[in-house]
Amino acid sequence: LGDAFSSYKELEERLEAHSKESFVTYWRRDTRTVKGAHRKTSRPISSDLLYYSLRLACVFGGQKFSTRGQGKRTCQTLRSNCPAYITLRASKCGQKLEVISVCNAHNHELSERLNKSLPQNRKLTP
Repeated sequence: LGDAFSSYKELEERLEAHSKESFVTYWRRDTRTVKGAHRKTSRPISSDLLYYSLRLACVFGGQKFSTRGQGKRTCQTLRSNCPAYITLRASKCGQKLEVISVCNAHNHELSERLNKSLPQNRKLTP
């Protein structure tokens, strides 16, 4: 909370390091681009930020999915409605992305084995 990043690339690098040490993978849940924000606000925002506002959510959370079927076949999913998230927004000066709110309360185990088995993190070895 209170961290600031001068570019989106810097945020990605920090998030990658955090992901490796704590075995958590986040995805971009809600975003608002700098281009889209310029339509509603007149203050200058650096284009290096890419996003005016950004909400990252744990991959075990995610969006609610309503099925259209009758539920005859079982569905296997790793999602467990995890409430963990990170919210960022462009600073008042428009030069940095600031962390506004964080929820680190995960409702699932955080293990290296589980994190490496996620599709986003699987790698083929040559």
